[in-house]
Amino acid sequence: MSATVLIATTAALPASPRGQSPALVVSESGPNYAITASVSQLVLTIPKQGLVADKAGTDPMYFSFNDSPHALIVSGWFSPAAGFHGIKEFWAAESADWQRRTGTPEPSNVAFEQMGSWNLVFYDFGLRGVTSANVRAHWVDAGTWIDVHISKTSDRRLDLRTELRNVLKSFTVTVKGRFLLDAAGL
Repeated sequence: MSATVLIATTAALPASPRGQSPALVVSESGPNYAITASVSQLVLTIPKQGLVADKAGTDPMYFSFNDSPHALIVSGWFSPAAGFHGIKEFWAAESADWQRRTGTPEPSNVAFEQMGSWNLVFYDFGLRGVTSANVRAHWVDAGTWIDVHISKTSDRRLDLRTELRNVLKSFTVTVKGRFLLDAAGL
C-alpha cells in the first residue's frame, strides 16, 4: 500500500524553481516513510516499525510520528541550511529560558555527539520515577537542514539513549536523484 501526504506552506524555504510554494511531502510505501520538501534535495527515510503519522502541527514544514505502545515519538522539520549554525549554538538557543517557555523541568544529562553526518544533542527529563530520554539530531546537506527530535519515555531502568541511537541509525538521508546517478554508473 502506498500513500502520499502533501502539506502546502509559505514557510521560510525558498520558492521552488517553478515558482510553487514549498511543501512537505510524506510518502508511505512498504515498510518506510519517506519525507522531503518540494524545495529540498534531501529525502529522509524512516522505517515505520510501529510509528503512526500524527497531525502536522502548526508549522507546515513539521512532521510527527508516534508509537504509543512503546512511548516513542519521532518528529522534526525541514529548513534552509543557512539557519543551522552548529549544534552548540542550536542548543544554547533551544535551552534558553526552557522552563518558562515549555513548562517542563530543565533538561539534565546534556551530551553532544557526532554520529556519521548527524550532529546530536542528548538530554533527559525525570519526573516522578519516569525518564524521558531525548535526542535532537541535525543533518545539513544540499541546502537543507533536517532537524529530528526522537524521544522515548519509560519507568523501567533501560539504556534509553542506546535505543534512541538505534532508532536514528535506522534512518537514511539521500540526495534526490543520487541513487539514479549511482545506478547508472556515473
